[in-house]
Amino acid sequence: MPSVEFLRDIVVLDNAKTRPYRAAVERRKVDEILLETYTRHWYARDWLSKPPVTSNATGGTGQLPKRDPLYEKVAIVIGASSGIGAATATALAREGSRGPRCLTSRCSRGSEEAHRRSRRSETARWRSTPKASCLSFTVPFLLSCWKGHIVAISSDAGRKVFPGLGVYSARKFFVEATLQALRLETSGSGLRVSSFQPGNVATDLLGMSTDAEALKKYGEPSGDKVLDPEDVANAIVYALTQPEHVAVNEILTEHRDEPI
Repeated sequence: MPSVEFLRDIVVLDNAKTRPYRAAVERRKVDEILLETYTRHWYARDWLSKPPVTSNATGGTGQLPKRDPLYEKVAIVIGASSGIGAATATALAREGSRGPRCLTSRCSRGSEEAHRRSRRSETARWRSTPKASCLSFTVPFLLSCWKGHIVAISSDAGRKVFPGLGVYSARKFFVEATLQALRLETSGSGLRVSSFQPGNVATDLLGMSTDAEALKKYGEPSGDKVLDPEDVANAIVYALTQPEHVAVNEILTEHRDEPI
């Protein structure tokens, strides 16, 4: 118990000015309707296993709240610091893809230990956006869960070779072939594999290129409205929120005035 000296040092606030307003506030009567309201709230929070047996209170019959499409799903986005990755992470969080905690990690594609740390996450389902070299770490875990969705960002250059971008296109063709093989070889396992093939996107990717010829050919502003990272992220959310039996294998997304 607190001592007398302690109680004497407590600051007492004067409520004389607020007392008239408090007197005018109607106090709710503790009755069956109020208890039903509380019980409905507790049920909606999963604190009770059954809803209230009556439905006399205002506000409905105590149904569970509508969940976001990706409620309680866990997403691991590789490359989420900028561009399409950052937009995708934001979009997934907006749709309810979050857990009791958020884990972030700095790692490279070759960091096996980083992937192992991620695999020790207390999740039953994974949704990953990996580079092709990360598949060897994520696929075995997903197969063991009989559920999961791998999403990879490819390019429209993975469908058509652009002059001056032969090496880049070859890399993207490799990504497409890898994903197609994975899709076929894991058929029936519960795993879904989606490839997203965006065209020109307003990111810093071109600024990282050292190919002067390609930059001159493709890096000059054309005046057209190109894709924003959020446009690609929205397409990814569409694929992830389809029913479990629906597989969105490929999505080609380009700005309207430059179709291939």
